[in-house]
This record gives sequence, structure tokens and C-alpha cells, in this order.
Amino acid sequence: MLKQLQFFLLLGTLFITFFIIVHWDDVRDGTFYLHVAPSSPAFPTDMMSSGHWISEDSFLWKESSRSVKPNLTIITTHLKHDRTQTFTQSSPTHLELRQAHRRHLIRELCSANSSFNFPGKFKTFDQIPSKALDHLIVDDHHGVIYCFVPKVACTNWKRVMIVLSQSLKAPDGAPYLDPLDIPSALSHNATLHLTFNKFWRLFGRFSRPLMHHKLKNYTKFLFV
Repeated sequence: MLKQLQFFLLLGTLFITFFIIVHWDDVRDGTFYLHVAPSSPAFPTDMMSSGHWISEDSFLWKESSRSVKPNLTIITTHLKHDRTQTFTQSSPTHLELRQAHRRHLIRELCSANSSFNFPGKFKTFDQIPSKALDHLIVDDHHGVIYCFVPKVACTNWKRVMIVLSQSLKAPDGAPYLDPLDIPSALSHNATLHLTFNKFWRLFGRFSRPLMHHKLKNYTKFLFV
């Protein structure tokens, strides 16, 4: 009997330890929730019938709009939940609302008053080393700056930037006109792209003022 009791105590201890390890991030951040299936619909049925797009984003948009400072607990919970969204109707109005929410959330999290911290948050642009700006590809002819994110279609977009800048010629001696004709390995060749990291070598002490000018006046884009 004593051995059985010791066995069950040991088994219970192992189970609790395993449970804490699995959910440690939630417990540490104070955002632990038991995921229980709701017994009733999370949103009123009249919203679905009226063609509203239903998602957790709409809830977060309402919550973040109530205060200048974002509620990081809600944001953390939102990110931990499934990001499956249900759209009963796709229209420009709904897409614009979703995009406006995303922009609002980014501005709130990156603002100086936000309690969300990350390395380099309070650095000015001039305090960022040139090496860290190597992901900003510049095309002066078209006035475009592309900030590439690795593994997010950057190969094809680098091909597009090569075609725009005409920095690579095809075997027939003419510049490439079709981005897909450019070998993928060549698209990552750093010598084919003008990046902010190269400005110091090209323009010396005028590099930072030039960067400021281009960031202010050029069209900037990235994909995440």
C-alpha cells in the first residue's frame, strides 16, 4: 500500500512538472488561459447575417481603440490564439478596416510611449549602424526602396529590383526584362543591389543626409 501511494505521488509530481514546463511561457507572462470551447457563438448571429467579417482582429481593434496605450495582455492573448478567421463577405470596406487596424497596432507598439520594448527602440536613424541597413535596396531611377525580409518572397522581389535597375545583363548582352529569367542564385548577389550599407563607401559624409532624403521621398515597401 505504501509503495502504491509513493508511486502515485511520484506520478502526480511528474505530471505537474511536465504541465508547468509545457505552459511555462504562459504562466511567466501572466497570460495563461484554459482553452475551453465556448458553449455559445462568440459573436452575435446578426453580425454574420449582415455581412460583417468576423475575426479576433475586430475585437482587438475595438480594445486598442479605447486607449492610446495598447493593452499588451489582450495583444499577447490574441497572438497565442488560433489566427483562423471567418469572412462572410469580402469587400474593400472590410479590407480597409483590417488594414487600418494593423497600421494602428504597429504605430501603438512602436511608439515611444508603448510599454512594449525591443532592442534599438529608442535609437534614432543616425544611431543605427550602416551594416544594419543592408536590407534596404534602393532604385534611384524609379524612386523605390525595398526592405527585404529573408524567406518572404525576397528572391523574386530581388529579381524585380534587378530588372528595374538593369544591373544585370542576360547572356545576349541585353538587360533582363523578365524577373523569372534571372537565376535565383544571382538575385542574392550583393554586388547587384545598391543598399544603404554601401552609401558610406560611395558618398562618405553625405551618406546619411542622402539616406534621409530618399527615405522621405521614395516609395518604400516590404513584405512580412
